[in-house]
Amino acid sequence: MARAGKKARAPPQSKKRVRDQGEEEAQAPATAPAKRLRKEDIFPFLELPAELQNRIYELAIEITASSWPVIRDSKAEKRERKRASKSSSSSDSASESPALPRLPFLGLTQTCTKIRVEFRGWWMENHRIPLCTLDRYLSTFYPLPPLKNRHRFQAYVKTAGQLKVWLRQSEFENKDILRLLKLKVRLPNYTIIFQHGFDVKASEARGLSELINNKNPVWLRWIRSRIITQVRTTTGRRRNDLDIVVRAQHAPAWMHALVPYAEPRPETSRLAKELGIDQLSHWTPRFAVCY
Repeated sequence: MARAGKKARAPPQSKKRVRDQGEEEAQAPATAPAKRLRKEDIFPFLELPAELQNRIYELAIEITASSWPVIRDSKAEKRERKRASKSSSSSDSASESPALPRLPFLGLTQTCTKIRVEFRGWWMENHRIPLCTLDRYLSTFYPLPPLKNRHRFQAYVKTAGQLKVWLRQSEFENKDILRLLKLKVRLPNYTIIFQHGFDVKASEARGLSELINNKNPVWLRWIRSRIITQVRTTTGRRRNDLDIVVRAQHAPAWMHALVPYAEPRPETSRLAKELGIDQLSHWTPRFAVCY
């Protein structure tokens, strides 16, 4: 016990512990610095003649168009999803569903400003995007303009061009295509082309094309004003439905009394005609309310 009037000294072990920690830090090996690429290891692409650069762009676009999207057997995909769901439900080993293949030559769109401007628009117009990956693709390549640096943003985004969407029957069920409709409203000079295989009827693709190119002013105002919150495709044996969800404050009184996605009524037909979607090929509009 320390006497009164004198400060208690720290135990000698604390100084030793500090000394030992310093020795350990001094003896610890230093982290090796990251290796820098040598100049001779970097391919001088920008120093090539313009003709060779364009030829490389052409080859990259041809390879992308011929190899993307990856067309898989629908039965094999069902087996993979079933296997993935079983493994994820088991408590011993949870695994995610197999990742989709990456877009070929995506790195060329992210290298530098010059290559991005020269290659990106050309590359985007010449490959097809599967419906299941459309939302992520639009978020990446067609983002909303930022509040700052809009001039730089405009250099990357073209206001006219074409976007090819690949349709498969297995991806139609409960698919929200509102983001694609908003893109067409924001970039009206863009041409959106629906391509499909043997499992999708031509009338299905034609009906979606008619919906995308609908220039009815009421429909365009509802899209711009965010009155419509979802536009979902639903496939069935008898018919294919187009489920349109409307915000509660903008929905008419008769829509509130409807059972969600009920059978079409006279009011439904009148509203579909007012929106210019009453004559769509293959698709039957239905309405619901977003509360």
